[in-house]
Amino acid sequence: MAEVRNVKISLKTKGCSLDIARKSLTVKNIQYKTAPNFISFSLNNFTYIYFKEPMNNRFVNHINVTKIPSVDKIDVAINNLKAICPVQIVSQSIDNIIATGNLARPINIKKVINQKCFAQTKYNPEQFPGIFVKFNSGTIILFHSGKIVLVGFKQIDLLNAVLDQVCACMKTI
Repeated sequence: MAEVRNVKISLKTKGCSLDIARKSLTVKNIQYKTAPNFISFSLNNFTYIYFKEPMNNRFVNHINVTKIPSVDKIDVAINNLKAICPVQIVSQSIDNIIATGNLARPINIKKVINQKCFAQTKYNPEQFPGIFVKFNSGTIILFHSGKIVLVGFKQIDLLNAVLDQVCACMKTI
């Protein structure tokens, strides 16, 4: 019922300094933005931000990759990066999964709040038309129309479990 729209990953790498990455991008005629401590570029619809991060008095290369359309495309994004610069991945993690869905019926947000289906909710209709429902694994934003946005999840199975919980609650309202 939910469709993943964007996945953001973090990579810790070694084997390719910022200078080598700049040269590789220039040789391959890939446009990039640069500053003393980072490079950003887009390749095959993925966006890469490559920067140095201080760690234990040393600098570690860190790469954030966004605009990954699904979890199964993470390897494609990493292989694109490796085709530009010979990086060695030391660690990788999913930082955020964003998904959207539709409950296919309108939601009475006031009932959701009054029935206390969820422990942590935030709703201020004067500032934003949706209700924020916070879970340990992420947040869901519910709209009157039945549309939903899921943000902050790091695992698809946790996203799906929370979505199942929301759908079960909506059946009682």
